[in-house]
Amino acid sequence: MKSKQMVRVGILAALLAAMTVLPSDASAQFLGQVSTARSVDKGANDVGGFLGLYDQAMAIFGQYRRGFSRTADFGAFAGFIDPEGGSARLTFGGDVKFQILDDQKSDPIDLALDSRVAFADYPGSFLFSFGESVVFSHDFNISSGSALTPYGAVNLRIDHFSSDNNLEIAAVGGAKWEVSDLLDAYGELVFDEDLGLVMGLNFKL
Repeated sequence: MKSKQMVRVGILAALLAAMTVLPSDASAQFLGQVSTARSVDKGANDVGGFLGLYDQAMAIFGQYRRGFSRTADFGAFAGFIDPEGGSARLTFGGDVKFQILDDQKSDPIDLALDSRVAFADYPGSFLFSFGESVVFSHDFNISSGSALTPYGAVNLRIDHFSSDNNLEIAAVGGAKWEVSDLLDAYGELVFDEDLGLVMGLNFKL
């Protein structure tokens, strides 16, 4: 068990180290993570709306998530991204997230692997992106029925635009505030080609 945990932590450390040595020539903005490492409960649904403010763009998007097992969920998002000096463009995609560490058991943090794809409509072409995120988080109870969950993620992906393929890396740091049993508030910083701030509300149905 300890050896498996060391391998998982090693993967995370390698991705973090890669951020300092791999170049970035991004064609699109990674919108954000807007989920923690903990999976949505099996059979439960989350619906959220988010605003992203980036150095050279703005985005408005919605997200739907559903738990399909105790340690896995999937999500879908759709919205519009408005590059600086351009017109709003449609963007959409989805992800499947598998939780591999659980801080409610004997693990120090929640840790998940999140496979995702994304599409964006750009002038004269269409961008397709696919990759993997390592997501980590930890819950802190701050009052009865309320919790604060700091989280982070490292996203490694390939962006295909026109005939070019670019390896891209993004990082996210943020927090989820469980306002009530039905509502979560999110805020996060996105470090990609552009620095971004993402804020939004998530409704648990």
